[in-house]
Amino acid sequence: MQAAPHPIAEGDEGKICPISGMFAAAQALDVTSTAGLEALQSDPDIAEEMRALTMSSQNDDKEEVNITTRTVVRTVASQPVQFVSFNAHNGTHAANRATQELIRGVGLPALIRFTKSFYQKVFADSHIDQFIASHEEPHHMRFALWIQEKFGDGTPWTRERRTRPKKYMKFGHEVRQVAHDRSSAHFAAWHSPKREPDKWVVHFRPDDARVWMRLHFWAARETGMFENEAFMEYYTRFIGHFISV
Repeated sequence: MQAAPHPIAEGDEGKICPISGMFAAAQALDVTSTAGLEALQSDPDIAEEMRALTMSSQNDDKEEVNITTRTVVRTVASQPVQFVSFNAHNGTHAANRATQELIRGVGLPALIRFTKSFYQKVFADSHIDQFIASHEEPHHMRFALWIQEKFGDGTPWTRERRTRPKKYMKFGHEVRQVAHDRSSAHFAAWHSPKREPDKWVVHFRPDDARVWMRLHFWAARETGMFENEAFMEYYTRFIGHFISV
């Protein structure tokens, strides 16, 4: 790893520089790593997300994400649970009126409690935390907004992406912008400076996904998400669709 141009305080190793917005990687990129990023960028869901960002209205920049406009609505136990068929075509998940109703029945405040609990567990888990270079990013908020948007309730995640601060990662002499979409976020995770040298650049493996999912559904149970049976029945299939190893 190249030496930093200034002293780094003890405990701040591997964190994003508050001045340049960059953090260093251990070594230069290899062909396999670059090919992996290209494969991610060609994923149908990620390609659709990029299209949405490109086509989004300029008015989106003037809107603010409101996290308090909706209240949590629980499934009424005395009425039959209306399960929703999983909606995906040609490898891409597509929102529709049914998924929109599901997410509005949950409400963004409940989503945020869920994703915040999840990331608290992630930060405490040494296996998954190695993929996250910085705890300072609003990971849980971005995740909640992504879920909300993918279920068809507006474009809050796309709007947030248009305005989030740019972050860069240095690979040897090459600098790349990271964490501006899901493909670059995964790419940064593979090259996290917190990973062991022999695991650096290695893509997510089944054991990584297994731990991630256990923490994820633990947080869902702990925050009452499973009380909404219809939503969680769909969400279980939804999150499985997006897990890539």
